[in-house]
Amino acid sequence: MKYIKYLIFYSYILGFFTSIHAEYNHISGCVVPEEEPSSALEFFLYPNELEAYLLRDYLKEQEGILISVGTFRTLFNATMGNFTRIIMLDNDELINKFNKANLDLISLIGQSPWSTLQQRLVYAALLAQRQFSIQDIDLVIASTHPPSFANQIQNLLSLLKKRSVFPKEQPIIDPSLGADLNGRLSEAIGRFMGVGADSQKNRVYDLEDLSEINASMTFWHSDEAWQKIQTLLADNRISVVMGDLKGQKTLKGIRNCLNQVGFENTPLLFDVSNALDYFIDNKSDYQKFIDNISLFNNRRVTILLTSKRLMKTSSWVYFSVPGILISDWPTTSGRIAKSNSNSVIELFRILQIVPSNKRVFIVGNPTQ
Repeated sequence: MKYIKYLIFYSYILGFFTSIHAEYNHISGCVVPEEEPSSALEFFLYPNELEAYLLRDYLKEQEGILISVGTFRTLFNATMGNFTRIIMLDNDELINKFNKANLDLISLIGQSPWSTLQQRLVYAALLAQRQFSIQDIDLVIASTHPPSFANQIQNLLSLLKKRSVFPKEQPIIDPSLGADLNGRLSEAIGRFMGVGADSQKNRVYDLEDLSEINASMTFWHSDEAWQKIQTLLADNRISVVMGDLKGQKTLKGIRNCLNQVGFENTPLLFDVSNALDYFIDNKSDYQKFIDNISLFNNRRVTILLTSKRLMKTSSWVYFSVPGILISDWPTTSGRIAKSNSNSVIELFRILQIVPSNKRVFIVGNPTQ
């Protein structure tokens, strides 16, 4: 009888922690093998690309599966596109921990009885990591005229400027939520804020970061975008895995899992950020990346990459490159980088690169 009591007790404890910490390293139940982290860099937790909204017109035409490095960029892309499954892939330990904590927090906020607008503003306030309550959120909503979300965010930030950062003890935002949800939400907030907390930049966004972000590129800028992430989470369609773009097992594991659960022919978009700027200087690393991309060659694969170096500019430039052409990208990018301004347009014509605006370039696929 004593052992049965212990079993019941430990089952309860296990169930409690499972309810707080979702498991993300699987695709429809197929567990993805993970690799060891290669870094733990807290300054990659928040986005340094404040103009990713430039990709909106491109991404709204994209569907299938999104595999992306980073943190917020993945969720931004997810709301701008029409993806059936999201895989957050990174080999940085803090990014991996943060993504899991962030998704747990978003999910728990979504389980609250607050309105969708309240939920979105609560999440935005938590990014600033200043003390606030649900009454503050209601005050911002009631006092903002005209009631646009951009204006509400600005008024929220003005209010938070007067507040100190959250204390070390876990905050209670709304006592009326009850002990259970408040306990789980407070624990999730504590974990969310604890990632990278020992570093000098101990918060994800500071107030300036939040005020500079274009509201239309975030996943909390509208009810529709927020609900899209909530639905993906509720359906267990967001995975978080520790893996390297040039690693030997994680991308192979992702390929195997996708095939196993019926996604063997689904189009795939890889957002690799500016990783290729580093790979191109190392032929061995680049070949490993190419080999991993070739694992998915039975489907339509597109690589979305970001660069400042390629166009020799201080602003981020975005390229969409068909997977079938990515093995030639070092030569292609080298030709672009070495071209003078008079020949770039002709070079783009030869390479079938169509600029959708001055910062987004769609590389054509000569086989189509």
